[in-house]
Amino acid sequence: LLAAFKDKAGILIVDIGEPIVLSGALIGAMLPFLFASLAMLSVQKAAGAIILEVRRQFAEIPGLREGTADADSDKCVAISTKCSVQEMVLPGLYAVLSPVTVGFLIGPECLTGLLAGSIASGMMLALMMAN
Repeated sequence: LLAAFKDKAGILIVDIGEPIVLSGALIGAMLPFLFASLAMLSVQKAAGAIILEVRRQFAEIPGLREGTADADSDKCVAISTKCSVQEMVLPGLYAVLSPVTVGFLIGPECLTGLLAGSIASGMMLALMMAN
């Protein structure tokens, strides 16, 4: 991704010592953590909504605690689907609009730093979250 961008933008040398590139790298290094934290908050909200629904079902459906009645699992699936679509809008907007905004407002050098920073920190974050 970074090499393709450098070729298309005509950037030959990237000097991390330049303040504009360094600021882009710092912004880019922050983005995967922002995205991950927003995703975790989304999971928390969805889990909370499902817990409330399960409690409601235990309170309202007679025989559910004894195992003689069936739970309405479709309602929990609907809550999970609705929450996943609604809550991932903001992280998606950050992921799409951050490079566009930095590229147009600050310039291609800063965008190069942003891409490099997000690739480096995103890779480390992915490795740590996978284990």
